[in-house]
Amino acid sequence: MARAEQAFHHFPDVEKGLGYSQAILAGDTLYLSGMIAVDGALNIIGKGDMRLQIEAVYGILGSVLAQHGMTLKNVVKETLYLTDLAAYGDGRAARAAAYEKAGAYPAATTAVEVKGLFLPDALVEIDMTAVR
Repeated sequence: MARAEQAFHHFPDVEKGLGYSQAILAGDTLYLSGMIAVDGALNIIGKGDMRLQIEAVYGILGSVLAQHGMTLKNVVKETLYLTDLAAYGDGRAARAAAYEKAGAYPAATTAVEVKGLFLPDALVEIDMTAVR
């Protein structure tokens, strides 16, 4: 079980209210919970646009990594949950750009099509594991 001092909250009120942590640091490994493209009020960023949502998610997860002195260079595994795999074609370039900007090689990745995500207008959710 995670201890409070291992937990990190990106949107503290929302996450604590829902009963989860955005990230848990265990030793040198950072486990990042799935993130969708939302602002602090849970408004979807890039409604209807897979590319914009992927850009937003990598931006948010990048800031969580930075809080722990990491970048996408530290990410060893990620899972993308997509509501439409066919639409991911528009988003692949955004993912590639995020890794390129960080000077990182893309992590081991699994992409899964799902029926829905936490909020109805969310098109993508990404979780990650990073190691120092």
